[in-house]
Amino acid sequence: MSAEHSSRAAPANTPVLHPIKSSTDPWLAPAEALYQRTFDRRERRDSLGGQLSNPRHNLLVILWSGDFAGFMTVWRFDAFAFIEHLATHPTVRGSGIGGIVLATVVQKAPLTVLEAERAEDSPLAPRRLAWYQSCGFMINPQAYRQPAYGPGLPEVPLHFLSHPRALRTDEFGAVVQTLRREVYAVH
Repeated sequence: MSAEHSSRAAPANTPVLHPIKSSTDPWLAPAEALYQRTFDRRERRDSLGGQLSNPRHNLLVILWSGDFAGFMTVWRFDAFAFIEHLATHPTVRGSGIGGIVLATVVQKAPLTVLEAERAEDSPLAPRRLAWYQSCGFMINPQAYRQPAYGPGLPEVPLHFLSHPRALRTDEFGAVVQTLRREVYAVH
């Protein structure tokens, strides 16, 4: 069983990705709290567990030495994976955990995509973009707007990143259409 789908004991310095399959999973509460604190309302759903029944959606809690260290949400499609959210607990930021779990996801998909704030929109965005680039992600040049997460919420201009390469224009359009339809339910 891969680390992404196992909560078996791992070496103390190896993060484990524990899949959340039920709203009764005890790791959902700390993940939800971090989700609400970390992501601006425009960039998140009402609830982290709202997509648990969707077979394409994977809510993975990051455990390190048996303790909660963060979470990520990954959508799997035939041609690519989409990392919708990734957050590490403040106590483990800078430890390398984020890069390890990101590498776990990208090695399982021929193409991995994610969204990130533009450098001009947040004081932390340039550092975050540089980190994603150090993990092998490329910023695609096409303009991108994240669809609204709900009524009354705006679309959000973001960078669209991909790994291991930049997307061709036609590929970018196809990936974005899939996300609009499957992740954001925009038809």
